[in-house]
Amino acid sequence: MRSRSRNRIVSAHSLLYSVISVNTLPVNLVNKDQLDILATLRESVNEDKSGLETEVKKLQTQVQDLKERNKMHMEQVNTLLMEKVNLQSDSMTQREKMLERERTFACAISDHSPWLVLC
Repeated sequence: MRSRSRNRIVSAHSLLYSVISVNTLPVNLVNKDQLDILATLRESVNEDKSGLETEVKKLQTQVQDLKERNKMHMEQVNTLLMEKVNLQSDSMTQREKMLERERTFACAISDHSPWLVLC
């Protein structure tokens, strides 16, 4: 009787072991597929990340260059504006001198001509 029950137990054990072995195989394959997919995704993300980091550095350099150019252009514009103000000031001074000369000349002429009375 013991031998029968032992045979049953051994048989049940073998059956359970084979069922468990068959059922764990697909689970391992599913996990392996998922791990492969995750590894591929990580690799792809790392490549994208490297590309984006390179692009960010390039853009930061470009922004810095543009800031420097903008500063240089602003200095040039300020210099030109100051020159314009100085020229306008000189022009107004010259106009005032010309008007003063005209008045002086008109007074000199009016001194010699009885018809002109400008001064």
